Amino acid sequence: PVVAPSESRVVYQPPSYGIVRSRDGGRRWEQIHGSMPTKCPFAFAIDPVDPFVLFCGDDEWVKVSRDGGVTWTPAARAPQPDAEIAALAIDPSDRNTILAGTSDGRTFKTTTGGATWFYATDGPVAGAIDHLQFVGESGDILFARQGSSILRSLDGGDHWQVLPSASEDNPFGVFAVDPFSTSTVYWGTRDGVMVTTDFGEHWARRRLGITRAMASVALHEGTSTTLHA
Repeated sequence: PVVAPSESRVVYQPPSYGIVRSRDGGRRWEQIHGSMPTKCPFAFAIDPVDPFVLFCGDDEWVKVSRDGGVTWTPAARAPQPDAEIAALAIDPSDRNTILAGTSDGRTFKTTTGGATWFYATDGPVAGAIDHLQFVGESGDILFARQGSSILRSLDGGDHWQVLPSASEDNPFGVFAVDPFSTSTVYWGTRDGVMVTTDFGEHWARRRLGITRAMASVALHEGTSTTLHA
């Protein structure tokens, strides 16, 4: 599930077909029967200001809903996309700036809320960019997952750096950024949870108490940080 940044009671289940939404923090759910089947379980983003403005990416580029998933319209296409959208991220400091990662390792960007797109950059390693997340509120720092590599951008996605990992045979999965310390990132791997406190320059493995091979992580945002693995 994805929580709306501006209203924590509004939660969406990224769709396979159609939208499932809660307006009360997940206590009750409703199926939104939209104007078109929307298949984007991975590339799904919510506007940081309006909880009912949604963006969805698939093999037909990006679609936009401005009524909580009831109706969808295609966004303008980027020049020569030729690839399925695998990840979307919205700049927390500018709701009109959206980054899209593709299945062939490229990134595209819009600064007009999807009205126009331009080619941003190739990924530094081969493989789909299938997870994108801004860190902090400035819109400058991004993390991404590309295959078994962790990527970081310090300029809003214009340039990327491959960060060191514990080992090449220890691919990274889901990651979460600490809301109270944005330099701290938790990343679930096949060998426990990896933790960095310096925006990804150095990582340490934490697996005490984790008895299964693969770890997935999620943060509960309250008055202090609670991490679930």
